[in-house]
Amino acid sequence: MKIKKLLSLVVVLGLIFCNPIKTNAINQLTTTVTVVQKVNQAKPLVDLIDESLLAVVIISVDAVMYNIFVDEYSVGEIFGGGFFINSKGHLITNYHVISRRLADPKITIKINGTEIITTAEVLAVDVDRDLALLKLNYYKEPTPYLEFANSSKVRIGEEVFAIGHSLGLPWTVTNGIISAVREVENRPEDVIQTSTPINPGNSGGPLLNMEGKVIGINTFIYSPSPFGVFTGIGFAVTSDSCNKFLDKYRI
Repeated sequence: MKIKKLLSLVVVLGLIFCNPIKTNAINQLTTTVTVVQKVNQAKPLVDLIDESLLAVVIISVDAVMYNIFVDEYSVGEIFGGGFFINSKGHLITNYHVISRRLADPKITIKINGTEIITTAEVLAVDVDRDLALLKLNYYKEPTPYLEFANSSKVRIGEEVFAIGHSLGLPWTVTNGIISAVREVENRPEDVIQTSTPINPGNSGGPLLNMEGKVIGINTFIYSPSPFGVFTGIGFAVTSDSCNKFLDKYRI
């Protein structure tokens, strides 16, 4: 009788301690399947780029420019990028893209995927953050736009891509990683450092994550060359900084 009771106790204890192990194994399998499904549902990069390109514009202004070769100033055309932030024609760019324009300037906007070239007015600027909010003139269609990601959650090594008017080549796409998030002199907040190739003409264009959301606005590069050649160190104003700027305005 004692042996039978002892065997019964062993069987009961075995059921108590074995069932959780089986349950955990099933839970782990379910979690693994869920993660794989999420990964498989992610859009291919080429599709993200196709969609993002439609919301990026080329900005040009007539401005006073300094020519280092002949040591003189002249009137020329400055190019930069920008992107729509809603369907009403509001867009973001860098302040320095428009800051050197002539008095009573015309800001020209070229919209991707169309033959439309229109103009925009400046609604607000933030000189310290190097941001400008513009609004299209004479354009009635809903504009495709990009959403902002939470830049406080970016991770070092995360893949990103940029779109801009790089060296005069419109809607150029480049990619790289997040190299750091750091303090930079004369900037009120941390900026994103990236290995993504950024050149003159990229200013004001978006830096996007692998969900096609904006995590930064491409702003400047570090280069030992006076010609501004990219050396693998570019910087972008964070999307969180941009949202702080936009929070002041109802758009």
